[in-house]
Amino acid sequence: MTSPSASSPPTSPRPSRSSSASASTTAAAGGAPGPPPAKAAASTSTPSRPPASLRPTAGVRWAEALPALIDHLLNAFHTPHRESFEALERMGDKVVSVHGDAPEWGARLRRLRALLAELVAELEVHMQKEERILFPWIVSGRGSSAGGPIQVMLADHDGAARLLEALRLEALDYTPPVGACATFRGFLGG
Repeated sequence: MTSPSASSPPTSPRPSRSSSASASTTAAAGGAPGPPPAKAAASTSTPSRPPASLRPTAGVRWAEALPALIDHLLNAFHTPHRESFEALERMGDKVVSVHGDAPEWGARLRRLRALLAELVAELEVHMQKEERILFPWIVSGRGSSAGGPIQVMLADHDGAARLLEALRLEALDYTPPVGACATFRGFLGG
């Protein structure tokens, strides 16, 4: 995994991860039940709220608040997403190696694993663009001119949404077959 480039702003003390991000990571690692893999990767169902000190209030000094807000985004979303991706890819590899030749689910599992790899690659590139381009641009005080980079980020979100929908459809709404092993169930539904 890559970290923000050397030109990234210094970060403030890291806030603790939200319980929803931790739950997604735990579920993706095969722990307690959680959201389906694609939902865990997306983390759109219950986004983490920034600490109270970062929420909009009158008189916010954005030049001072933005680095802390960006640090929160990195810690609450980027780090747990990367951890979830690694766990999901390991589970996907294991499920495909064990069940990849099964007549009823083998081909579907191989397609799911390929879609997951595509989603992970796309989201990693997206997060790196945020970390290396968009966030430093905003923190440097040029946020009002960030329309172009923000449009690129929004297009990335649309692409990820299409992949998430393809995953959902291929996974039959994340419904594992009767009698599926724990890893198979974890890969499909957390």
